[in-house]
Amino acid sequence: GECLYVNERWCGIAGLTPEEAQGQGWVQGLHPADREHVAQAWHEATNENRPFKAEYRFQRPNGTITWVLGESNSEVDDDGNITGYVGTITDITDHKRMEEQQRLAANVFESSYSGIMITDTEAHIVSVNHAFTRITGYASDEIIGQNPRLLNSGRHDRDFYREMWR
Repeated sequence: GECLYVNERWCGIAGLTPEEAQGQGWVQGLHPADREHVAQAWHEATNENRPFKAEYRFQRPNGTITWVLGESNSEVDDDGNITGYVGTITDITDHKRMEEQQRLAANVFESSYSGIMITDTEAHIVSVNHAFTRITGYASDEIIGQNPRLLNSGRHDRDFYREMWR
């Protein structure tokens, strides 16, 4: 875990200078909530002589957080002895933001009191929420793959449905 070298790109992602990252200094750049997790994952990987791989955050002094995927593999000499580790970090902040947005959208979808159905471009139902199943009486496995015409109430004429789908 003693850092000997980091490149300019690593510094840009982690928000540390090469001097700050030296030795155990890189650990100080980790988000406080991730330090123990990363240390434990690193310890397990090195003790078991397997590659290290973990998602964690760096936190800059101004509070900016960067999510990374950290990976490291051992370097060995001709006798098979481990001489060190070479690691990389990949900025996955945008990916993590997208995951969070998807999680929030899924929560809204599932917690809505309105029945919601999602169709593909060929008008096949691909997803429904719990309110939809409660309102219509259809179980999701009965309705997935069906055409929404299945829900025709008989109360409206064809023009109503044509306009709705338009």
